[in-house]
Amino acid sequence: MSSKLMHPFCDLGILSKYSDADNILTQPEILKKLKNDYNCPITRKTFYHSISILLSNGYDIDTYADNRKGYYLKTRPFSEEQALFFCTLMEGTSEISKEDKEKTRDAFLSFLSRPMSRDVLAMLSKNQTGHNSSHTVKNLYALSSAIKTASKIKFDYFHYDIHKSEILNDKPFDDMEPRFIVTKDSRYYLITSGGRHNSIYD
Repeated sequence: MSSKLMHPFCDLGILSKYSDADNILTQPEILKKLKNDYNCPITRKTFYHSISILLSNGYDIDTYADNRKGYYLKTRPFSEEQALFFCTLMEGTSEISKEDKEKTRDAFLSFLSRPMSRDVLAMLSKNQTGHNSSHTVKNLYALSSAIKTASKIKFDYFHYDIHKSEILNDKPFDDMEPRFIVTKDSRYYLITSGGRHNSIYD
């Protein structure tokens, strides 16, 4: 690729595909990937100029001057947590064919870096093997609706008897107002307020 006009777009492609806050790329790594992925060998001077063009056009790039490590694309259309949330909802519905689910998931994850995409896929796989996907989706829908409408919720808690049967506890938990749903280590956590105290519930 010989046109210098394309250099900033090639840089952006590399940063989009490979970089994030946990995967900061050094300049030599970026130059190597430019050559391998786009057949676009450039000098360090051209690289700096391309990055300055991207920055001046509003792209949110963290640079070596900011972090003393390297470069990564800071802002994306959505976060890793949002991607996991969307994919979980889609996997739990029976209204979409398996083929369409895979195509939609792959298109959605293409907006993330490859390391982020791999993390989301690993979490999806872990959730599917360890949990009932449709049950998870129903809970996510209900909690998301409550968050959107600022509605209060109340949990029923169960315990297991010696026969491993679910027994409903006598006392339901206090009313709580859900605030956010977040993910960490392939688990969903609900942040609430109200009730006996502010807490995070898994």
